[in-house]
Amino acid sequence: MVIMELPPFIILKTPTATYSEMTGNYKKINITEFYGFYKDVLLYLQNKMGFIPVITLAKPTTEYNELVEGVANDDIKNGKISSDRIGIVVGCAVEDYYLNSISQRKKDYYPLKTADEIYTTLINGNIDVALWNNLTIEYHTNNIYCDLMPVGVEFSHSSYQLPVKKD
Repeated sequence: MVIMELPPFIILKTPTATYSEMTGNYKKINITEFYGFYKDVLLYLQNKMGFIPVITLAKPTTEYNELVEGVANDDIKNGKISSDRIGIVVGCAVEDYYLNSISQRKKDYYPLKTADEIYTTLINGNIDVALWNNLTIEYHTNNIYCDLMPVGVEFSHSSYQLPVKKD
């Protein structure tokens, strides 16, 4: 999944109609609905490399993070990303969340054995997205796998307690 943030000077063919038809803060549009350099780039990628653009137009008041979170979460929950392209480490809390909240207990995801497999399978193109611990993702994408980026919101919070001997 590639998320391109484009500057606000994209020229739409019918901006009034496009924005007035929006029911939320963003909507999917067809590549034929706008003009300019970015349309040419997307058409080139589509024709030469088989790239399939899914273009989301955001209202000018929509913040970038809000758009990314909406796209990422909606795509997983609404089945827009094929379940076998979602990587999950087997036996972890994220697997329980996925089974209980998203897939109705179907183990239809791409099973991973280790956390390191998340990053290597994303880079190799075996999966399109992975669900994992937020703090770990932040560290790895900022320090090791800099060509990846985290998107979306946290699904849940965890806490850890350490047992200690009473005095």
